[in-house]
Amino acid sequence: MMQRNEVALLPLWLRHHGLLFGLPNLCVIDNGSDDPAVLATLRSAEARGVHIIRGHMTPADFAAKGEIVSDIIRGWDRDADYDLAIPLDCDEFVGVLTDRLALDRESILAACAAVCREQGTFLTNRVLLNIPLRPGYFLPQSIQRGLFRAGTIVTLDHGFHAPVSTMPERWVQTPFVYFHMHNRPDFEAIRAFARQKLYHLTGGDDRRLAEDRAEGAHLAHYFRTTGEAFEASYRGRPDIYMPGFVPYLTELAIDPEPVLGSGGIVLHAAPPEGYLVHKSDPDERRHVFDRFDADWYARENLDVATDNFFGIWPLLHFIMHGWDEGRRPHPPGLAPIVIEQG
Repeated sequence: MMQRNEVALLPLWLRHHGLLFGLPNLCVIDNGSDDPAVLATLRSAEARGVHIIRGHMTPADFAAKGEIVSDIIRGWDRDADYDLAIPLDCDEFVGVLTDRLALDRESILAACAAVCREQGTFLTNRVLLNIPLRPGYFLPQSIQRGLFRAGTIVTLDHGFHAPVSTMPERWVQTPFVYFHMHNRPDFEAIRAFARQKLYHLTGGDDRRLAEDRAEGAHLAHYFRTTGEAFEASYRGRPDIYMPGFVPYLTELAIDPEPVLGSGGIVLHAAPPEGYLVHKSDPDERRHVFDRFDADWYARENLDVATDNFFGIWPLLHFIMHGWDEGRRPHPPGLAPIVIEQG
């Protein structure tokens, strides 16, 4: 993982992945941090066994992130004993989605063991983007990311989207899901980190931040909108709610509010799937929460099950299209939770 000055996210990232995999199995590439709190976090993590690499400090190094990470993994292939390499950004947190959405160590290590029995180029297409100022709420997205079984990497691109392995003839969809904590509570903080990540393309010229370009297109969007319009774009559309997400972060002994902010309906529920589908009116006075049965939805909607895109993740179809088309999320007999606010 490469990061620079991630004051709020870095401690949380280290805590979560350290509990999953052990701190000595984490590698952080520092891209020139100068914030005293971040430098202190890096020193503390290093003292507890995290591998901190400090030789890549410039914007040009950030642009070469894929090559740098590839070289590190190749070094592990030569010198280290490991099973699976999972390239991540600092705002990405590994989870697993099988018949249940989970963040716990047992579920994730079981998924790692199952994946390592496979042969091929490993992928996950499942990302859960956090909804601004609504902790525990996420927008499912399909964004391809690569992982590598030991000894299989050939190369990796800057965004980790196009892995090349020694087994290009077989692609394996893994059960992992990435919780993408990209939407910080403060819109200007989102812009600040977007500006930092675009520096190698803009040369520090703020007039170029909103330019159309292939690389960094999702970041340029923040300079074409306002904070109010950005937040409003997430309201009144289907998403999912994971009731156990904020309690899990709290158990990590780190306050999640600097990362996620506060707001939204809090449900004290424990759905078997680990999450509920959710939709509110644009003014958020009325909220509907419901369970989602992915296997049932795929069986009942053959157009989804046989689709090359949505067949991988039926939930994505329901969130993008199915809810508004009136399709059922589960068999008859289960009532939704409806909350009305004055």
